[in-house]
Amino acid sequence: MVMPYIDRKMRDRVRVHVEYGLPEDATVGALTYVLTRVACDFIRRRGKSFQSLAEVVAALEQTKDEFQRRVIHPYEDEKMEANGDVYPPGLLPVVDGSRDPTDEMEPCVHGKRLCGCRNLPSEARS
Repeated sequence: MVMPYIDRKMRDRVRVHVEYGLPEDATVGALTYVLTRVACDFIRRRGKSFQSLAEVVAALEQTKDEFQRRVIHPYEDEKMEANGDVYPPGLLPVVDGSRDPTDEMEPCVHGKRLCGCRNLPSEARS
């Protein structure tokens, strides 16, 4: 596994490459461009080989996985807590004897907990 937690000495050496960041109006295309250029520079410096190509893929995948674990999953948990879960009762496994969070879902206007309309605003319900 490739982790972003490099030692301080290496962090100081590579910091100059990321210190300025992207402009405020940067698009996802600009972010993709920067990531691609960094990957291409890594390959250029290491030499184009199966090993260096595989290392770039591993680094990108691990970056994605760690970003999901540290940023996206907690964000989704916050939104689920604020807005309610969307999974129907009984679908999620019971862990350590805890209750399925969907057990606390309110029935929809039709009185059905499994009805897809229950999380829509009242004006969108028919």
